[in-house]
Amino acid sequence: MMDEMVRKFLDYIRYERNYSPHTLSGYRRDLDEFLASLGSRSADVSPGDIDHITIRDFLAILHVKGNSRSSVARKLAAVRSFFRFLHREGAIERNPARLVRTPKTGRRTPRFLSEGEVETILALPDTSRDLGLRDAAMLELLYATGVRIAELVGLNVEDCALEHRL
Repeated sequence: MMDEMVRKFLDYIRYERNYSPHTLSGYRRDLDEFLASLGSRSADVSPGDIDHITIRDFLAILHVKGNSRSSVARKLAAVRSFFRFLHREGAIERNPARLVRTPKTGRRTPRFLSEGEVETILALPDTSRDLGLRDAAMLELLYATGVRIAELVGLNVEDCALEHRL
C-alpha cells in the first residue's frame, strides 16, 4: 500500500510540480529508506498507521547509521512532503510529520585564503593579453569588495560609475 502511495507522490512531484530529475531521485531514495526502516511490515502498513513516533524512530536510525544532520534534515523534508501530499489527497486525516522537528544543523565556519594564497591567485592572469587584464580586474574586484561571483558575472560596464569610483 505504501509503495503505491510513494509512486503516486513521485508522479505528482514529477508531472505536476515539475521537480528536477535529481530531486525526484533523491526523494525516491529517501522515501525508500523510510519504508525500509519500517522493516518487514512495510508492505502491510497503511499511511494512516504512521505516527510521529515512527518518523522519529526513522530519524534515530539515520543518526545511528552516522548520517550528518543535514542529510537527516533532507530526508525528513522528503518524508514531510510525502505526508503533506497524502493529507492533501485525503489519504490520511492528520499529517504525522508536522509534529517532528528538524534537527539543528550547525553552521560551518567558512574557510578563507591566506595572504600568500591570495597573492598567488592575483598573479595568475597573463596581463599582457586582453583576457588576462579582464581576469585580473575580476579577481581584484572579488578580493577588494567581497562581491558574489554571480553578481560579478552579471556586472556590465554601464553598471560602473568610474568617475565616482563605484
